[in-house]
Amino acid sequence: MDKLYSLYHQSPKNQNELRQEELYLFIGLHQVNGLYIINNCSALYKHFKFASTDVTRDLKERSKYNGLKLMISSVEYVSNLNAMADTLDELGELSEYLQSCIITLVEVDKAIRTTIRVFDSMVNKPGHKLYGALQAIELNIYKNVPNQNGQAK
Repeated sequence: MDKLYSLYHQSPKNQNELRQEELYLFIGLHQVNGLYIINNCSALYKHFKFASTDVTRDLKERSKYNGLKLMISSVEYVSNLNAMADTLDELGELSEYLQSCIITLVEVDKAIRTTIRVFDSMVNKPGHKLYGALQAIELNIYKNVPNQNGQAK
């Protein structure tokens, strides 16, 4: 995710290409988060695909974009990204609850144990985002991005 941020933050050319894809929010971020990538997967893939064949770029740069294109379309990456998003959703809910001023230590303990049980259950039953991604992976397309079998090379 840091690589994606620096790729666009440090290059006016890449920023302009993103603007053409209507991904304005990305440019000002100091961090790239998984939810951003999930929501903009199709546009990022389209840009990576274009840049990987853009003859105005040198071979090293085209190769970098081809690697990013393969990464963002890999089954492993999509699965891991969505599993991480499900995990962060749970942790976000726990964090909000723990910030409440009127809870007891007993309630804190119960909330933490409940979250741990949710994580344990995710081993056998994926969370909402991962479940949706796995269904899309079975169709070999995730958010209009064709899935690559195997890890990105």
